[in-house]
Amino acid sequence: MFVMLEKTKDTNSLKSFLEEVVVGTPGLQARLENNYLLRNIDLDLDAKLARHFPNFT
Repeated sequence: MFVMLEKTKDTNSLKSFLEEVVVGTPGLQARLENNYLLRNIDLDLDAKLARHFPNFT
C-alpha cells in the first residue's frame, strides 16, 4: 500500500492515509470502540512524575 501511495507522487494521499489510521479522531475512536479495539489505559503519569522527579514543579 505504501508503494502505491508513493507512486502517486501525491503528498496528500499519504497525509490522508495517516489521518485516517493514526490521528485519534472521534470517528476513528468510535470505529475502534465498536469493534472492541479501543484500549483505555490509565498511565497514572502524575504518580510516575512524582516518583521519578520528586522536586519537579
